[in-house]
Amino acid sequence: MKKILIDSDVCLDLITARYPFFQEANRLFSLVENGNCEGVVSADSFSNIYYILRKFSNSSKAREQIKNLRKITNVGEIRTSSIDSTLASEWNDFEDALQHACALENGCDAIISRNKQDYKKAELPVLTAMEFLQKISG
Repeated sequence: MKKILIDSDVCLDLITARYPFFQEANRLFSLVENGNCEGVVSADSFSNIYYILRKFSNSSKAREQIKNLRKITNVGEIRTSSIDSTLASEWNDFEDALQHACALENGCDAIISRNKQDYKKAELPVLTAMEFLQKISG
């Protein structure tokens, strides 16, 4: 698994040092930063992450944190076909379905999320950060 879509919850675990998930997120992003795997964050996740961060601090701090995230990850494009496949899907949660479509269209090997139950209909492996770390180290 060389290319992974990282869900916004895992990004927020890192940025906000959210206990007890920070250590796993930090190790995952270290692998991405060191080039051991390619981390992709969907384009819509950046706006969602910004919105949440801004509530906890201020706009300039949120922008700085987003810039740092962007430095080490690639942006997963959301194409018209991603929207169309999401609209045609039977997923209950539109955002999760869109993340899945983005992962597929951007050639990702897996989705990393803390909410695996949201991806029951996924065509890709969905792993927690810890599961991914165990899989690549073992």
